[in-house]
Amino acid sequence: MKKALVLAGGGTRGSYQYGAVKALLELEEMDFDIITGTSIGALNGTLLVQRDYQAMADMWHTLSVDKIIKGKLPAEFNLESIINERNLLPHFFKTYIKEKGVDNSPFIELLNKLYNSEKFAASDIDFGCVTVGNMSLNPIYVDKHMMKEHGADWLIATASCFPAFPVHSFSEGEFIDGGYFDNLPIDLALRKGAEELTVIDLSDEPHHSLYVARPHIRYIFPQTPTGSFLDFSPESLRRLETLGYNDTMKSFHVYDGAAYTFRKMDIPSYFDRYYLNCLMTETKIRTAMMLVQKIRSESRIYDRLREQMHLPSLTVEQFCFGIIDDILKILDYDMQPVYDFRTVQKDIVEAFAPAASADYDMMPSLKLKDIKEYVQTLDQKGIVMRIIHQNLFPEDIVFKENMILTVYPFEQALADMVTMMMKNQEE
Repeated sequence: MKKALVLAGGGTRGSYQYGAVKALLELEEMDFDIITGTSIGALNGTLLVQRDYQAMADMWHTLSVDKIIKGKLPAEFNLESIINERNLLPHFFKTYIKEKGVDNSPFIELLNKLYNSEKFAASDIDFGCVTVGNMSLNPIYVDKHMMKEHGADWLIATASCFPAFPVHSFSEGEFIDGGYFDNLPIDLALRKGAEELTVIDLSDEPHHSLYVARPHIRYIFPQTPTGSFLDFSPESLRRLETLGYNDTMKSFHVYDGAAYTFRKMDIPSYFDRYYLNCLMTETKIRTAMMLVQKIRSESRIYDRLREQMHLPSLTVEQFCFGIIDDILKILDYDMQPVYDFRTVQKDIVEAFAPAASADYDMMPSLKLKDIKEYVQTLDQKGIVMRIIHQNLFPEDIVFKENMILTVYPFEQALADMVTMMMKNQEE
């Protein structure tokens, strides 16, 4: 069975792929027959074809802006919005046609140091990348045979993110960044005969969601926004490396969790009880929504989590970890560490403990007409705290059930999870 690795483009966010590669090496899962990539994914892929793992580590651990460009990018430049709206490209061609873009000679120098034509050609790993013809916008699929004579030029071409970088011209023509056609060349790997794929995207909105959670495809992508594609700060690069490593370990079930990462654990038994309670809550939400808004809502909580996690369906564990993710986001938890679940559960219970007190101040003394305005001043944590208190002290009513079900159904789900944790702290 032919195995392929597919690497997305994304500038400095390619550090996420380096973190993923670290995990794959540790797991002894780097036995790929095919590697395809676009832009920085093609450069990372080239180093992997050459098996230059140390060179890859050195590049990402020493990367700085002066190793890529001289000068500054145009202030109005936003590559992602141009790629996402290709109709904007002609405007930029007209705007920058007389401009050469920034001086990317440092990047070209770095690439020529990293690309070893003899080692690349001798490797038994097949390779492919994507670039786009200047003006025609037609895709060019570069294979290993084409790399023999113009390897460095094709790698520069696939990463020429016009109009920030100049159009790359050489004997074969003029070319711009492959991301303008396909920033994640999964189809190219399939055409090369791949039967099992590991895909490493660099966007928290998967480029090809069709391939997420499909048989024979391991689709790894960040569960949080990854920032600018030209963020060279060491903190950002290390963060992305860590997230790439953790997400890959979770994909291979070495770690647990969704966005946040936990050491492998025994799943608490209350996960099943909580999930069943959520199903009953969904039934109440459907009824309330039909009565109040005459809108049929089949599963607001489930669908929100599924869309948030970009998955076609959720297991009980995925559903519960998705809820825990949102609780930890409210508490502003760092996504980089690998946590112990019991410790996190204890922290969550302590953070929301005031709501479990009988004398918790649910609402200041207000006239009825002022209560609605006061509620609107509460942040999500404040809403969740008050629903937790109502769960534990049903006589202290601030939010009527229909209001919670129609306005705060997700906050109810978060509050129910925290309440469940409070009642099951020993699990």
